[in-house]
Amino acid sequence: MREIITNKVEEYLAREYWCSPSRLHASGVVYTVHGTANRPCIKIMAYRDTVVVCTSKDLAGRVRTLVENKSRDEIFELPLVYGQTIHYVPDRNDRGEVMAPAAFDSTFLYGDEIFSLKGLQGFDNSLAFDDRGYTPTRAAFIARDQDKIIGVSGAAPVSPEGL
Repeated sequence: MREIITNKVEEYLAREYWCSPSRLHASGVVYTVHGTANRPCIKIMAYRDTVVVCTSKDLAGRVRTLVENKSRDEIFELPLVYGQTIHYVPDRNDRGEVMAPAAFDSTFLYGDEIFSLKGLQGFDNSLAFDDRGYTPTRAAFIARDQDKIIGVSGAAPVSPEGL
């Protein structure tokens, strides 16, 4: 099962970043050009030991010059990088229980239950609602200290396949 999930994730990433799945296993920086971008774009991803820098054709040379000879950390600290998202693919064979420390209460929310968190401030990296009140988050783990929410972890699909 783990191999199937890994292959699906790598196929998805290869499509999104215009590279072959085998290039995701390179080390260092891989440069790719988005083949159908009709406006300037830059997407940067770290996967395993690789950093993939995908740009529209018009930006390829300038961006490559900017990131050349930079470490992974230096690339993600460049002023052109705004916001980062961390994606985690769980091992579906691991059915271990998630537990918050005993001093805190915790709960899971699923589907429409997520909307009860609309307006919650301070957890934008885990949970965000748009101007219409929509969120792609489909599962959330909430930690509370008495009645105050002190931690939120959210999960949302990133493709139609649910990845």
